[in-house]
Amino acid sequence: MLLKSIKQNIMSIGKSIDGPTFIKPFEGRTEVIEKLEQMAELIKEENILESIKYELYAIKSGDFGEKNVEFELKNSYIPMLCLHNVYLEHNGLTAQMDYVIITSKFICILETKLLNGNIEVNNKGDFTRTIKNCAGKTVRKEGM
Repeated sequence: MLLKSIKQNIMSIGKSIDGPTFIKPFEGRTEVIEKLEQMAELIKEENILESIKYELYAIKSGDFGEKNVEFELKNSYIPMLCLHNVYLEHNGLTAQMDYVIITSKFICILETKLLNGNIEVNNKGDFTRTIKNCAGKTVRKEGM
C-alpha cells in the first residue's frame, strides 16, 4: 500500500506536488523514552541508572535532531517526497535510514547526527572527532 502511494506520488513530482510532501512523517520515540523513564524510577544501582540516563539522553538528542531536519525539509519549498525512519531488510540484513528524500531528479538518503567537537576527515575518508575541554585541552579523540 505504501509503495503504491509512493509510486503514484513520484510520478506527480513537479506536476501536482509543488513543495515538500511527507508520506511517512516524523514519529518520535516517545514510547521508548517513557519506558526508559519508568525503568529509571525503579533502578537503585548507580551504574545501571547511569546507563539508562545516557540512553535517554541519546534517544532524546536523536529525536531533537531529526525533528529539526523535518522542520527544515518542510520549509524548503522544494517539490519532494519525504519518508522518515525507513527500514529495509534483505537476506536477514537490515538497514535503517533517517530520511529518504525523493525529487524528480534524485533520491537522497539523509542520516542525521548530533555531534560536538572538531570533526576531521583524512584523505582515506576516515572521520575523527576531537573533544576538548573549556581550556582547549584534548579530552577524547575517537574514530567514527
